[in-house]
Amino acid sequence: MSEEQKQIEVFETRRFTKALGKLAESQLVIVEDEIENIIEDPELGELKKGDLSHLRVHKFKIDTQQVLLGYAWLEGKIEIYLLHLGPHENFYQQQKKQRKVDPKHIPPARYAGYKTEYRHPVLNAFRSYYDYDEHFTMEQKQIARASYFGLCSFVDDLIGDVLGALEGSGQMQNTNVLFTSDHGELNGHHGLWTKMTI
Repeated sequence: MSEEQKQIEVFETRRFTKALGKLAESQLVIVEDEIENIIEDPELGELKKGDLSHLRVHKFKIDTQQVLLGYAWLEGKIEIYLLHLGPHENFYQQQKKQRKVDPKHIPPARYAGYKTEYRHPVLNAFRSYYDYDEHFTMEQKQIARASYFGLCSFVDDLIGDVLGALEGSGQMQNTNVLFTSDHGELNGHHGLWTKMTI
């Protein structure tokens, strides 16, 4: 890899820029140093799981307060998107809500190429029957993936409302909550979409 290819581009969301604008000069210096640390080692932040699997979070202190810096590292493009800066309180909840409108921050689906993915005859036949992937542009795929994750977050919020109502009405101790699902979603991984898995 050439030196030019190794260079990492850094982009800030408007939310991140707004958060920086609220900092004192001395605090800003600390944040800029931490950003440099991330550029030096993009895997420095902890990679989250589930519907925040696009997000890495780097924790550090400003004065005596712990601060979380959220970013998405798109390894294929060698870009870092600085998403959010703030204290721990409500940090992850805000990230889940923001994900609904940030398709460009979601890593692209895993796909190793046609010859690798469809060596098995059943998978090859399956792919030929459900060829949705061939009709999407990369931008459309990212919008579709973001929309699916947004729907997951919406369901999470609704479940939170139900649990909150049970807690608030004093019925939580008398209630069994069972949450089930009938299938998963390929969501573009391996060039496949919808629930038709093997």
